Amino acid sequence: MIATKDKKGTGIKTKASISFPRLKSLKKWIYSNRNATHEPVTYLMGKPNMKKIAVVWFVGLLLAACSDDDDEINCELFDPAFPALFLRIVDDSGTNRIENGTVDPENIEVEGDFLGAGFQFIPANEFADPDSSIRELDNTLNLSLPNESRFRYLLRIDNFEPVTITFTAELTEIPCDIIYFTPIRAESNGQELELQETFPLEFLVVLEL
Repeated sequence: MIATKDKKGTGIKTKASISFPRLKSLKKWIYSNRNATHEPVTYLMGKPNMKKIAVVWFVGLLLAACSDDDDEINCELFDPAFPALFLRIVDDSGTNRIENGTVDPENIEVEGDFLGAGFQFIPANEFADPDSSIRELDNTLNLSLPNESRFRYLLRIDNFEPVTITFTAELTEIPCDIIYFTPIRAESNGQELELQETFPLEFLVVLEL
């Protein structure tokens, strides 16, 4: 879900456009002020080493204008990446319980303290190289993420006691007034759980049962 900041406290806003100075504006300014700049530039050109300084100065202006032009964002077409949260269930030796068959993903139920809580099972990627980093997410649960700074999940798994995991997330703001919350901490029964960013904006928490 793409959320936008509400600067007036009235709810979620529609997306807006962001504009930046364009290169043609700089060219127009230089042309309109050519008489005012000609004499100082001519003077500089006649001084030792000043020719190089003048060239560097103009190149710097042009690069800055080009950079601004490249940074222009059309908010109607902006398609940013959002964080994702994964859960791996392991035994006391660190072995994935779904992988070794001691936990069946079909017998897992989750409840959250927010609307839309749930998960999607991520099976093993048999087509990827066994040593590939993408295999980090094999046999995990992709948990839904809310736009909240603190939320909880209750897991019910056959043959195990129910487990509650509390997550803390940090507000992140990106262009076009879009916001999301990034997980930064997970804990269960008063113990902090391992939480790592396996890929950009993909977070994996490890739960030992």
